[in-house]
Amino acid sequence: MQQVAGAAGTALFVTLMSVTAAAALAEGTDQVAATAAGVHTAFFVGAVLASAAVPLALFVRKPADMVESGNAPVH
Repeated sequence: MQQVAGAAGTALFVTLMSVTAAAALAEGTDQVAATAAGVHTAFFVGAVLASAAVPLALFVRKPADMVESGNAPVH
């Protein structure tokens, strides 16, 4: 599941970068500046998502059976 989520996240950020760069090129921006704008957008969205995920991760609780026994499930 982690591999699929990682691939989906990478695809999302590359899509954001490409769409933003294409829009900047359509406005007449040179290629270097357009690519920089795309990368900036992708990193900004990533930072926003990470900023939202960190506080939410603090509220994730362990199941009661793991807390009491101290044993982790075996995969």
